Amino acid sequence: MRAMKQLRIHRSAPRRARGFSLVDILVGVAIGVVGMLVIFKTVATWDTHTRSTMAGSDAQSTGSLAMFNLERDIKQAGQGFLGIGIVAGVPPSALGCAVSGVDTQTGRALAFNMVPVQIGLTAGRPDTLTVLYGNSPFFVSEEKYTATTGSTKTLDRRNGFRTGDVAIAGAGANCNLLQVTDDTNADGKTIVHADSVSYLNSYAIPPAPRVARYNSAGLPLLAAAGTIYSLGPNPRLDTWAIDTVNGSLTNTEQFSGAPAFVVGEGVVNIKALYGLDLLGNRTVNSWTNVTPTTAAGWAQVLSVRVALLVRSRQFERTADQSASGVPTGVTANPPTWSGAAILPLIPNSNFVMTNTDGSPDSFGLNDPNPLNWRYYRYRVYEKEVPLRNVIWGMTP
Repeated sequence: MRAMKQLRIHRSAPRRARGFSLVDILVGVAIGVVGMLVIFKTVATWDTHTRSTMAGSDAQSTGSLAMFNLERDIKQAGQGFLGIGIVAGVPPSALGCAVSGVDTQTGRALAFNMVPVQIGLTAGRPDTLTVLYGNSPFFVSEEKYTATTGSTKTLDRRNGFRTGDVAIAGAGANCNLLQVTDDTNADGKTIVHADSVSYLNSYAIPPAPRVARYNSAGLPLLAAAGTIYSLGPNPRLDTWAIDTVNGSLTNTEQFSGAPAFVVGEGVVNIKALYGLDLLGNRTVNSWTNVTPTTAAGWAQVLSVRVALLVRSRQFERTADQSASGVPTGVTANPPTWSGAAILPLIPNSNFVMTNTDGSPDSFGLNDPNPLNWRYYRYRVYEKEVPLRNVIWGMTP
């Protein structure tokens, strides 16, 4: 029997377990740090874009709502003294007159012009817009009065005038604000506007007694004959302006004496132009920011072009470095609107930029100061608003 060779299995000696070397750990840490930096950079960029987008969206909503409210107000301008049988070129006889009045509840003096819309200009500041309209349910534009005393007016017809109505009466350049307190005179023509008396408000259901608010014995004497206009029980005299300190569009209702209320935060400027019909064809063919001074001039105003400048709340810098090594503002040049192109040589036709607190501009493009207007984004909202109470009432 053949001898079998004994097989020997050679086993290698077990290797000792090895861990990460210092180099491996440092490489891993470096990769992790780079990854974290990339992540943080991405998050920071995303957050910046998110805040910029949200601020832009808020500014867009604010601008749209502010323009909607302003446009709605302007469209009602002139109701009560314009729009019923106005002959082209023959305006109401007291259009543009200087109205004097007193709010006897507060003692405030009221002074304004009987015009649908008036633009207020101040060099280097935003414009203002003052809008006047009534709310009488009786469509009476102009009535003549043939006799007057300190507390009565005798009209050709007193239809359309009710107790409680606020009215404007006068001749030529001067008018008075008054309030009807009695319309029961037997002659069927006379209305009473007595000072500090109680009257029965015909608009209340049921009729309720009230005290006249806008009758004052201290008003200037009027001509013996003139015209009178009914503005209804609750007329509006709205002044639209910019609160330059807080950067917002405000509306102040002058008749009630209520404080200004904010219509749009972030609205930092307003500009406006009159649209004129100089050819008598009921079409706007000229633009100006110069306020008319005569009734014939006011009758040519058929529309108002208005622009609102809205500022985003987000402070932003550009990604590009300037020569000084400081990121520049995102708005290098002042925003503009079409009115400045229409009137390139007319003063005050474009936006004048100021610091965000309303003070005069004192910074440059490379000054990253929160008061520097250049480090914010802007959007312009503009619209031409027809004065429909002027246009609708003109006799073809």
